[in-house]
Amino acid sequence: MRYFFLVSLVLIVTLAIGCSTPQPVTQQSEMVDAADTVDVVKPVLPADQEVTWIVPDRPEQFLRPRTWNLEHQKIWVRFDYAEQAVIGQTELFLTSFSSVNEQLILDAKTMKIHAVTDVISGNALEVIQDSATITIPLPVTYATGDTLIIHVDYTAYPPSRGLYFVNADGSDPNKPTQIWTLGQPEDNSFWLPTIDHPAERATQETWISVPDRFQTLSNGALIDSRILPGDSLRTDYWQMPLPHAPYLFALAVGEYSILERFREGVVLKYYVEPSFEPYAEIIYRDTDDMIRFFSEKLNVPYPWSFYAQAPVHDFIASGMENTTASFYFNNIQITERQSMDVDFQDLIAHELIHQWFGNLVTCKDWANLPINEGFANYFETLYRNHRNGFDASQWKSLTDRNSYFNEAQRFRRPIITNRYNEPEDMYDRHTYEKTGLVLRMLHHYVGDNHWWGALNGFLEANRFGAVDWTDVMVAFEKETGMVLKPFFEQWFTSIGHPDIHVTTWYDEGLGYVRLQQVQNLTHQPVFDLNIDIHYFDEIGENHVRTVQFNRLDSTYVFEDPTGKLGEMVVDPHRIVLAEYRETLSYDDLISRLAHPSVPLRYEALMTIRNKPMDASTVQVLLDAFAFEQSPPLRNLILTVLTPHLSKDHEEFIHGLTSDNEPYFRVRMRAADISLALFGLEENYYLNEILHDPSYYVEKHVISLFENNK
Repeated sequence: MRYFFLVSLVLIVTLAIGCSTPQPVTQQSEMVDAADTVDVVKPVLPADQEVTWIVPDRPEQFLRPRTWNLEHQKIWVRFDYAEQAVIGQTELFLTSFSSVNEQLILDAKTMKIHAVTDVISGNALEVIQDSATITIPLPVTYATGDTLIIHVDYTAYPPSRGLYFVNADGSDPNKPTQIWTLGQPEDNSFWLPTIDHPAERATQETWISVPDRFQTLSNGALIDSRILPGDSLRTDYWQMPLPHAPYLFALAVGEYSILERFREGVVLKYYVEPSFEPYAEIIYRDTDDMIRFFSEKLNVPYPWSFYAQAPVHDFIASGMENTTASFYFNNIQITERQSMDVDFQDLIAHELIHQWFGNLVTCKDWANLPINEGFANYFETLYRNHRNGFDASQWKSLTDRNSYFNEAQRFRRPIITNRYNEPEDMYDRHTYEKTGLVLRMLHHYVGDNHWWGALNGFLEANRFGAVDWTDVMVAFEKETGMVLKPFFEQWFTSIGHPDIHVTTWYDEGLGYVRLQQVQNLTHQPVFDLNIDIHYFDEIGENHVRTVQFNRLDSTYVFEDPTGKLGEMVVDPHRIVLAEYRETLSYDDLISRLAHPSVPLRYEALMTIRNKPMDASTVQVLLDAFAFEQSPPLRNLILTVLTPHLSKDHEEFIHGLTSDNEPYFRVRMRAADISLALFGLEENYYLNEILHDPSYYVEKHVISLFENNK
């Protein structure tokens, strides 16, 4: 859902992906300041440091039972900018689920209800209102399948929930006047009377009346736009012909330029503020390739025919996947020069894949929100692998692991749980990163063909439906013929993850790998794991042996008849969501700096940085830097080297220019090192990269000159 956690090569916004009263996002300047970004998520605690975590003590939550089915909703809105109010009308077409239905309950918060009318009879209906709902007693009893159409005339005063006014009075010259909505989890009912339930499904029509200088955006297609007789406002009519959940109903109003394209059978609309119009295709680059990739791999075409993307100011998230219309925080707007170094690929991919996982198929309650968000998280990784290569996807998985493990130092809960105080409690690293990593494990376990086949079956079987975690399990069991309940219960409904100590040794022509599960078993199980052990044979070929590890302590033996058995490495790509503890020699650490696995190279660097370092180790790291292809790992190597560099390394430091170092963060760090070692006076390197092609490097170096005069 809403993308609150944005950990990319661009910037980190305050934790928040997803929905509900989302956590606020730190406001950014108009230009994304890459100097404030980081490459490496804080690593987990060292093995000898005690970790104390809790299981949150939260009450069980149950959504109100659905006694009516919302089939279709019409929405008419205009706005009182001075009062920051929504002047609205809505018409709901419903059919009864219950055999004896004598009332209708609608979610309607912070609003004044002027009138409720039975459209079929024309009669006014009684309304009983509390702080969150309106209850409408019905004059007759409705049976299963009976139809009810009601009309509600209301004024809503959203208290910074659901619908948001930005610079409503136009007093801030540096901020546009805008209106936007964010409905997940149950916030649309702050501005619209509806059945605000994730399992609900309805088609929708929306009429938005605004001053003529504004553009609008809502779900579906813009059918008509005109100033009606006797009205000073223009009314835009949007139509959403396919059913979707009410929390995905959305609208935005602002002064935008719109670039329209037709790609892969989909009408794409790129909304940007007018000053960014020349960069619209750069900002939303790869959207059409993402649609093609997701559609082909899932064998399910993009479901909706239309897809718009728009930035909004003061957004409380990084992104939100409203059906056919994703909204983003305004700093997604970048110039062509900025785009040399940064992009929002993960964010755009995350919101786009939600059009399948979350919008076409939706979680039936907030306990199952991880079904929406876990798939979106993992598809960021899958698209990185497609677009940027294996190393980039490994780095994404690595940062996801560290993010989850850091949270797990404080608390651990089942991925699927209805124990929360507010739905917003579900917007954490368990819902996003942990679930994505568990899906990565599942992908590896069942194999690529079964993975995509199961996802196709899941989407087709549950199209326009609401699901829980067992529906995912059923799809994978049907596709693979495997019994997967133990896997799903272990990872989705149990707490925690394994902590594995790894020991390897050789003796009398045999290689040994000992694995020990040492996690606290008070709330966590002994995990049943399938772990790959990689090793090289006597002629240098890599082999993989998959072992089942379902005990506290197991040792696995490898034959070594020639005495040339190469290094045995447990789960080098860190597929299994486990914290691995190994005691490695200096030679082992150095060897791993050249390992094909990004996580192993990262772990080796993080270990080396905490050890005493002599000149030979510095040289080893300089050599590793020269061969390292992963940009964030090059930056990490330079970070580890920084305290140990001297004027003797001037050639290396000052050689880090745009001609031979493509990663802007490395050049920024080199500027800091150069300043520390050589000062400002006659520093030819700083003067040279003062004119660096990177906007961020130039800005950083200017700040160095200004702050060190």
